[in-house]
Amino acid sequence: MPADYHADLVLTLGDRGPRLVVVVEVQLGRADDKRYTWPHYAIGMRTRFRCPCVVLVITPDAGVAEWAQEVIDLGGGSRFTPVVIGPEQIPAVTDPAVAVASPDLAVLSALAHRGGAKGLDVVRAALEGVSNGPRQPRLAPMPLS
Repeated sequence: MPADYHADLVLTLGDRGPRLVVVVEVQLGRADDKRYTWPHYAIGMRTRFRCPCVVLVITPDAGVAEWAQEVIDLGGGSRFTPVVIGPEQIPAVTDPAVAVASPDLAVLSALAHRGGAKGLDVVRAALEGVSNGPRQPRLAPMPLS
């Protein structure tokens, strides 16, 4: 019996039915089982929605980002590589106005840059963003099997 998998977030993009599925995974550390589940997510969603799918891994850790973007050999010449956003691709949001306009980006920025030179400024901006930014409904994970 296949295992039951749950991604952090599944987004379907398109006006008249899905044209692209994005499986979002927040990765805080290395987890070798992800080398098996990420390809499963992509193929499962591609099969379910009959459109292209990408797995987007977001991590605040540069070492985890490097690990996550390694090519996964599926065998028989097939390969899979997730799209990875690490701290180098996440801006350091220090402007409270930007944080209020985009609190989700501000929190991601605080996670990615909290220990750096701008750490205190990004954390302050994130707190301002979540305290005074727009309220959005929480999205529930979608089962993938």
